[in-house]
Order: sequence, then structure tokens, then C-alpha cells
Amino acid sequence: MNGKEKRQQFVAAMNGVSVPVIGSICWWNIRGADLTKDQFVALLKEAGLPEKYAREHNYRSSFIRALKNMEEDRIIRRVSEDDAFIVYQFTAEKATGAQKTAKLEYEYETRVIVDKKRYSETRNFSDAVIREIKSNDGTPDYVADPEITRSVVDLYERERVRYRSSDVTRYVQKILTEEADIVGLRDQGAVYFVPARFQDVVEKVKSLVDKIAMGSSFEYLPIPDAAASRDTVASSVIGDLKGAIREFSDGVREAGPDIKAYMLDRFKDRIDGIKRRIGLYDEIVPEAEAQKLTEEVDTLARQVFGTRTLEV
Repeated sequence: MNGKEKRQQFVAAMNGVSVPVIGSICWWNIRGADLTKDQFVALLKEAGLPEKYAREHNYRSSFIRALKNMEEDRIIRRVSEDDAFIVYQFTAEKATGAQKTAKLEYEYETRVIVDKKRYSETRNFSDAVIREIKSNDGTPDYVADPEITRSVVDLYERERVRYRSSDVTRYVQKILTEEADIVGLRDQGAVYFVPARFQDVVEKVKSLVDKIAMGSSFEYLPIPDAAASRDTVASSVIGDLKGAIREFSDGVREAGPDIKAYMLDRFKDRIDGIKRRIGLYDEIVPEAEAQKLTEEVDTLARQVFGTRTLEV
């Protein structure tokens, strides 16, 4: 019996016995995923999870993914970017000669120029790609290669709603973070603790991953309510919460003596979020430690809302 089979046997045994647990240790490995948005939405619904997690990639990510699909036998490099345009050049690469006399030769093919402002206005990538630039006398100063341009646009539209293993891996963590709560148990990540109150979310995510692709896996191990396991998890939870408080404190310090109105709502959300998380672990973190964490957050809240000048 291998390690995975032993864990499955343990989980099955735990499900059949009334043993108090503090939560589950979870880890996952997504392989071979290649889904369209419609497929991902269907899997999320089937698992009982919100379909909002099947989000289209933003235009920059979709554009870069499209370019990566076209890198065979050519070099694609960014030439320039400013607030108005982003420019990538396509350069063909081929080997000539044989053995010791072989060398690589490079030939300019075209550029792909995206009008960022036009995209912002139209949200249409094809319309934002510049096919031609004319000089002052009306003659073409630049003409894009039509075949390459068409391929980039077609790949962009495909990649915008396509999810691979790295995407699904990121969404699994996002689902557990937003629908439940997770705390990393290793400095390198990849192993997380989820409180027992969110066991239904853990099981839904497992159901989702089991249907993603062959070779993908999501495993969890219930943690019995014992002193040793409670102390280990509590230490990780306290460290995680202190890190969140420290990060928030840095944000408050960077905001300076005056704070803009739009930042107040953001800070309030952060404060509420950290205090909510402290409450989620009230059965694991010792009361004295939880009180210290809460006091640190309250002190920051007073700095933000009590003594600062509001800049409208």
C-alpha cells in the first residue's frame, strides 16, 4: 500500500468515526489541464462552487499567451511600451550551413503594435492592433504582416478563455482563500490548513479537481483535535496572522500623514478581514494570543481612522 492509499484509507476511517477534528491539511497537484471557459464553468457548477472563478484573462495576459504560442522558429521580443502603445517584434531564426560551418541567421518579419488607449475604449483587441501607420504624405510608413497579425488576434481570443494547469492551480488556492480560509504550513507553500468549519468547501474543491484532468489530484487529511496537532497549527496560524498585520501596517505607514477617501474603504476592508480571520481560529489559537492580535489591529485602526486627516 502506497502513501496515497494509506491516506485515503485513513480519511475513510475518519469519516466513519465520530472523532473531533480541528480541520484538514490540504495539498494539490494539477497536471494536464486545458479547459475552455464554458468547460470550467460547468465543472464549477457541478462541484457546487461559484462560476465567478472562471474569469477571462486580462488583455495583457491573453496577449502574452498568444505570443508564446508563436515562438517556434522565431524570437518575439518587446521593443517598447508607454501609456499609449505596446510594441513586440517578430524575428525569424533559422540555421544555415552544416556541422562546423552552421550558424544562426535572423530576419525581421513584422511588429505587432497594440493601441492601449483604443483597447481601453473598445475592449476589442482586434480593433486595437495597428495594421498600418502612414507618413505625413499619406504613404504607408509601416504595414503589419497580415498573416501574423491574424494569428495573434485568433490566438488572443482563444487564450482569453483558456485555462491550463497553472491557472487552475491558482484558482484552487483562490477558492479556498475566499470561500474558506487557508494557512500555509510550510515556508515553501504547497501544504495548507483549512479549519473544520469549511470542510464542505474542501470536499467541493476535491470534487472539482478530480474532474479536471487525468493526473490531477487534490488530497486532504483530517487533523484530530489533539494537543500536539493543535499547538502546531496554532503556531502557523499566529505566524500567518502576524504577517498579515505587518503587511497592513506597512501599507498604513506608506500612506503617510494624509489619507485619500478611496483608501479608507480599502483599509477598513483589510481591518475587517484580519479580525474575521482571527475569529475563525478562536478554537485553535489561545485566547491570550488572539487578544494580542486583535489589539494590534485595533491600534492600526485608530491610526487610520482616529488621528489622520482625511484628504478628499
